[in-house]
Amino acid sequence: MANVFISYERSAGATAQIVIDLLRARGHTTWWDAEIPPHRDYGDVIAERLQAADAVLVLWSNGAAQSHWVRAEADHALEHGKLVQAALDAAPLPLPFNRIQFAKLAGWRGDASTAEWQKVLESIEQVARERAAAPTTVSEPRAVGAPVRSRAVARSRMWLLIAGAVVAAVALAFALARFRQAPPSPSVARFAVLPFDVLSADADSRFFADALADQIATTLSRNHIQVVSRDDAAALRGPDRDGAVARLGIAIVLDGTVRREGDTVTVHTHLDDPVRHAIVWSSEREGPADGLALLQEQVAKSVLNVLGCSARALRPVNGLTDPALLTRYLRACELFSRQSTAGEQMQMISEVRAVTEGAPDFAPGLADLAVYDAMFAGSAPERTDAMREEAAEAAQRALALDPKSPDAYVAQALILPTTQRAERERLLREGIRVDPSFANAHGFLANALATAGRWREAIDEMRLAGAADLLQGDWSNGISLMEARSGGPPAACIEAFGRDLNVAGFTVGAWSQLLTCRSLGRQWDESLAMLTAANAPSAGTPLGDAMVASVTAYKTGSIADREKARALNLASAKALPAFLHIAMANLAQLGFVDDAFAVAAGYDADVNDTTTLFDPFTASMRRDPRFMQIAARVGLVDFWRTSGKWPDFCSEPELPYDCRAEAERVRTLGGST
Repeated sequence: MANVFISYERSAGATAQIVIDLLRARGHTTWWDAEIPPHRDYGDVIAERLQAADAVLVLWSNGAAQSHWVRAEADHALEHGKLVQAALDAAPLPLPFNRIQFAKLAGWRGDASTAEWQKVLESIEQVARERAAAPTTVSEPRAVGAPVRSRAVARSRMWLLIAGAVVAAVALAFALARFRQAPPSPSVARFAVLPFDVLSADADSRFFADALADQIATTLSRNHIQVVSRDDAAALRGPDRDGAVARLGIAIVLDGTVRREGDTVTVHTHLDDPVRHAIVWSSEREGPADGLALLQEQVAKSVLNVLGCSARALRPVNGLTDPALLTRYLRACELFSRQSTAGEQMQMISEVRAVTEGAPDFAPGLADLAVYDAMFAGSAPERTDAMREEAAEAAQRALALDPKSPDAYVAQALILPTTQRAERERLLREGIRVDPSFANAHGFLANALATAGRWREAIDEMRLAGAADLLQGDWSNGISLMEARSGGPPAACIEAFGRDLNVAGFTVGAWSQLLTCRSLGRQWDESLAMLTAANAPSAGTPLGDAMVASVTAYKTGSIADREKARALNLASAKALPAFLHIAMANLAQLGFVDDAFAVAAGYDADVNDTTTLFDPFTASMRRDPRFMQIAARVGLVDFWRTSGKWPDFCSEPELPYDCRAEAERVRTLGGST
């Protein structure tokens, strides 16, 4: 009989008890967290019981999907081949668990004869049989005299089980997804993650260092980046380091130190080229000793991003062999993950341009240059045309070297004017066709669909991006933002981007997205705090003044505040036409619909974000037939008509007009461009 670990969220405790009773009646032994002895540490016992279980039964519910502990336990079970899962309600299972079969127990009251419960029993018994038949492995012994872990340290070790939640930023998804353009082969570069040296005597720092190194190695391995074992990596500390490097085929070594001084922990990491004995990248980050979990996330995100780019650079055919070029390429990758300022964006492009000049046959570098130029051309108006020309040339050269380079197709799509929506969609789908597992193309296609109001398709594509990427949570920020902007609950969006700011540090992008999410959630006090903070990007500008006034008016609803917000938004639209879509959305939500339409007369689809036309802020405009005139002017009506794919709002039952008929009327009257 099987030893079954029950994973559940507290609100499903009654159902978990029924499950336990039925399994024990069947002859199985079970364990759940209600059995934790009062003298034992929670994290220690959970880890031990997960390791000992023959099968892990995860009882998914809406609450369980939001629980880091349940997701961590499910992740461990999946990784070790002992996952069995059942859904207790209609809430969707989180990625990647929604791609695996599960029993449907919604509404189930404990009837042991139901077909879905029988599926659970059969799965548990099959998993147990398979594990019993598998070869026995010897677990690593614990060192004699090892210090007993405190509760805080045990929880930091348990953090390893939550590796999927460690790297939520989209930039990291891009870096690692790119490496997965082709399946690994024996000639692919191998990586070694050395145990971090701990330069202080406290046990917390030691366990933190071990957890960080293990987490990085595990995440790389799960993403098909070949990592040598811990024992082989340890051999690189010995006298025959060069021989071990040659024997194991190691191209990059990650090494680092952890030091605690008072209440501050400092982590220094560096990547070494062990053949040429050169450091190709280094970084240092520090944090408070009582915030080790967050520090671990921050360091892991930074390191994994650069390691993913290293794997891409060290491809066996036409890869980067010059350490100086590799250093510049990794510096560009690090800058890409931040994208804080226009200056850093230009520096990033300069670095990767130098790489392509030094290694003209390095196709990934050319594809990166094309994507970076295309993405950030609008940030430098005086150089926009030159950057787009460079992007087009680099994309063509990348495709000549590698016809299956999906990034090159993405770059070609991004170069196009926004109004060329059909061709942009075609190129993005071509990128998906040449490599369906390439997450970036799905992600950019999702954004393109959102700008046309096709939210359901956009969210599906964003989920495909996440499913194509083995790192759990890489795309969760984008999914939660799209769901909120399409009218869904904003709670997940607020949590995701709030956490992103904590992990990655301040970036304009994460700040802006969090502000959007909080506004959608009507968190007016929190929104005002962001807008009036010293580091607010909009502070002291007409746009910032208009946003502060708008949020104040949303909060108070007073006539005086609304009139002030109206005046400031009208002034902002005139002073900053690139941001008139924000003024338009504010006016629409405040009830000044005629003013919103007047501002929208200046809409430029290549400058203004057309996604704003389809989010909850502008719902009042979409209920007005004049909306089709705006849609026609920015090329949306022609796109909808020729593609036969209409925006989601056209199917809303209370819409007071027929989209197709109104679009045809506007086109006939010459409103289309």
